[in-house]
Amino acid sequence: SDLETDRDATALRHAEMAILLMQLSRAVREGLQKPGATLYVRRAAGFIRQSHTRPLSLKQVAAKVGISQGHLARLFRVETGQTIAGYIARVRIDHAAVLLERSRLSVTDIAAQVGFNTRQQFGVAFKRRYGLTPGEYRIKRRSNSYPQVQRRVLEYPPGD
Repeated sequence: SDLETDRDATALRHAEMAILLMQLSRAVREGLQKPGATLYVRRAAGFIRQSHTRPLSLKQVAAKVGISQGHLARLFRVETGQTIAGYIARVRIDHAAVLLERSRLSVTDIAAQVGFNTRQQFGVAFKRRYGLTPGEYRIKRRSNSYPQVQRRVLEYPPGD
């Protein structure tokens, strides 16, 4: 009958709506509120890793990725737990740590090579991340008394 067909159609719509709500709920929990969010963040992180030695801004990264600055800033914060500026600084500092371990470049040269404007700015950022000055880190790493920087800290998402 028509009444049974209407009930079946209504029940089917309710079931489909429940499935969609569960999928949306899962996506929100995982920080993927919008389709393509992960793709934008991956592109931004990749661009930052490739370009971190030159001056970078949220404006430049957003333009490269193709979305607004505000939208990228929100997506990046949700997915990585950090700001674009924080990620840029982290990539620079972690690159500098590798250079301190493996090169004979001066701390000033390393600071400039990884994109810091001054040795002082670099020193403060490095100490904040590693708890040591760049010089102390170099000495401890060369004597193997400090854990080696893991390459994965330069990657987003972790483990890729």
